[in-house]
Amino acid sequence: MFRKLLLRLTLLNAGVIAILFCLLIAGAYFVPERDLHRRAEFFLSRLAAEINAGHRPPMLHRPHPDGPGTVFGEHPSPPPEFPAGPPPPPGLPLEPMKGDDFPQPPVIFYVKLATDGSIAATSASVPYSAAELADLVKKVGLEAHSSGKIAFADSTHFYLRAERQDAPGQLLLFQNFDREQEVFRTLMTSLALIGVLCLVASWFGSLFLARRAMAPIQKSWTQQRDFLADASHELRTPLAVIQANLDVVKCNADEPVAEQTVWLNNIETSVKSMASLVESLLFLARMDSPQHPIQKKPFRLDQAVEKAVEPYKILAAAKSVTLSESLASGTEYFGDEQRIQQVLGILLDNALRYTPAGGTIEVLLQKFNRNLHITVSDTGPGIPVEHLAKIFDRFYQVDPARNQGGAGLGLAIAKCIVETHGGTIQAASKPGNGAIFSINLPFSQPHPLK
Repeated sequence: MFRKLLLRLTLLNAGVIAILFCLLIAGAYFVPERDLHRRAEFFLSRLAAEINAGHRPPMLHRPHPDGPGTVFGEHPSPPPEFPAGPPPPPGLPLEPMKGDDFPQPPVIFYVKLATDGSIAATSASVPYSAAELADLVKKVGLEAHSSGKIAFADSTHFYLRAERQDAPGQLLLFQNFDREQEVFRTLMTSLALIGVLCLVASWFGSLFLARRAMAPIQKSWTQQRDFLADASHELRTPLAVIQANLDVVKCNADEPVAEQTVWLNNIETSVKSMASLVESLLFLARMDSPQHPIQKKPFRLDQAVEKAVEPYKILAAAKSVTLSESLASGTEYFGDEQRIQQVLGILLDNALRYTPAGGTIEVLLQKFNRNLHITVSDTGPGIPVEHLAKIFDRFYQVDPARNQGGAGLGLAIAKCIVETHGGTIQAASKPGNGAIFSINLPFSQPHPLK
C-alpha cells in the first residue's frame, strides 16, 4: 500500500516539475522569438515607408566599386582600425584576424513587383542571382505570405514583409534571420540537455521528498493500528473476567446474592477497570482534537503540587517509602490546575508502584529564568535505556508481563497535558539507580492572581 502511494507521490511531483520546466523552456524560446519578430516587423515597416516615400535608405543602396548586385555587408574600404588592446600572454601566438572573423551585419534587401508579378526593381544588396530571386518571389506568392518567417532553398531564413505601393505593384522586404536561428537552435539544444538532466534530478528529488512526506503518514498509520490492537487487548481481559464470573453466577442461580459476592465483586472490579480505560481513551481523543479539555487560569503552582503530593504520602508510608517535596514558594502559573495535578498523580503513582520498601521519592519545584521545572525522582529499579524513547507512547509498557495493573496510557496522558501547556516532559534513568521524570513549563501568566 505504502509503496504504491510512494510511487504516485513521486510521479506527481516529477510530473509537476516536468510541466513547469517545459513551460520555462517554451517561455525562454517563444518570448524572445516574438520580440525579435516584432522588432523586425517594425524595422521593415519603417524601411517600406521610406521606400514608398521615394527615399533611398543607404543600407540598401550603398555604392560599390564592382557595380550593382553587391552583397550587403561588404566594405568598399578596409575595416576601420581599432586601438590596440593589452598584449597577449607570453607563449600565446598572435594571429591576425581575417575578414570572415568580423561579425557581419544581417542581409536586408527588397524586391519591387509589377502588377503581373514580375520583378520590376531590386535593391543593390540582393544576395541572389536573377533566377534564384525569381524562385524566392515565386515561393512567396505560392505561400501567400504577407509577413512572417520564410525559408528558402538553401535553408536560409528570412523575415518577410509585403506591402502594397502607391503605384501598381507590390514591395517585398527581406531580412536574413540565419544568425538568429542559429542562436535559437543553440539555446534550444542547451535547454533540452539541461532539461533532461533536470528531469532525472527531479525524479530522485521527488522520490526523496515523497519518502519524507510518507514517513509521518506511515508512522501515524502504524500508531493507529497498534493503538486499536492494544485497546482491543486491554478491553478483552476485563471482558473475559466479566464473562467468566457471569457464567459462575448463572450456574449458581438458586443461591442467594450474598453467597455470590465474590463473583459480583470481580465483575465490579473489571467494570471499573474498563471504565477507567475508556475514560483514558476518551481523554486522549479529546486532547488530539482542537477542542481539548484544558481550561487555563492563574494559580499558585507550588500549592497545586503540594495538594497533588499530599494524598500519596499516606500510600507511601503504608509501603514504607519516604516521600518528600521541595517547592519554590510564590510560583505563579497560568494553566489548568487540575490537569497539572493529574500529571503529578500519574508520575507519583508510577513511582510508588516500582519503588521498593525503604526507598525514597522526591518531588522538586524550581524556577529557572522564564521556566518552571518539576522533577519526580525515585529509587526504584529504573528504566532500561532502550525503552526511554518509547515510554510515552500509548499502551507502551517496559515489561507487559509485570504491568502491575496499568494499561500503558498514564505517561501518554501526562505528555499530552504538558505539551498542551507548551512544555516538555522527559525521562532519564540508569538501571538499578531509579528514574527521574522532568517537566519543563514556560513561565507565563497573562492575568495577575487576586
